[in-house]
Amino acid sequence: MSNLIPEVFSVLLPNIDHAVALWFHQHLTASNSNVLLMMSDPGSSLYVGTITVFTALLLAWKRLWNSLAALGFTLPGGMLVNQIMKITIQRSRPFQSSPYLDVGGYSFPSGHTMAAALLYGLLAVFVISMVKRRRWRLLAVAAASLLVLVVAFSRVALGAHYVTDVLGAMLASLAWLYVSLGAAGKMIPKPVAVAAFHEQSE
Repeated sequence: MSNLIPEVFSVLLPNIDHAVALWFHQHLTASNSNVLLMMSDPGSSLYVGTITVFTALLLAWKRLWNSLAALGFTLPGGMLVNQIMKITIQRSRPFQSSPYLDVGGYSFPSGHTMAAALLYGLLAVFVISMVKRRRWRLLAVAAASLLVLVVAFSRVALGAHYVTDVLGAMLASLAWLYVSLGAAGKMIPKPVAVAAFHEQSE
C-alpha cells in the first residue's frame, strides 16, 4: 500500500524504472559522477536556499509583497509536502549504497527535482509577470524547464532516484505551485508595482 503511487507510475512506464536505474548504475564512474553532481547542484539545499534568500531580499526591497508571500509559501510548503510524501510512501532508493553520493532516506519523490521545479518555476512566473516581450517570457520558461530537467536527469543518472521519482516530483511541484499561487492571492504584481520595479531598475 505504501508504494501505491510509485507502482501506478511503473504500470504506466513498464520496466523503465529498474532498467534505466541499472543501466546508469553500470556506467557510473568517478569522472562522470562529478559532472552529474554539478548538474545536480541547482536543486541542492545550498543553491535553492541561497537563491531563495536573495530573491526574498530583492522582492522586499522592491516592495513586491504579494510575490514575497508567494515565495514564502511555495518553497517551504512544497518541501514540507515532499517530506510528507517520502515518509508516507517510504519507497527505497534504487541502490542501497554508492561510492559517489549519499543515498540515505527515501526515494519518492525526488527532493532535488521538486526543489528545482518549485523555485525556478516560480521565478519564471515572476519574470513572465514583469516583462512584456514574448521572447523574454519564452526564454524564462525555457531556462526554468532546462534547469529542472538537468537536475532530474542527474538524480536518475547518479542512481539516487528512479525515473518515476523525478516525474512524480515534477507533477507534485506543478500541483503545489498552483495551490501556492492561489493561496497567496494576487501573486502577480500589480501594474503599479511592476512600473516601480522597472523605474528603480533603470
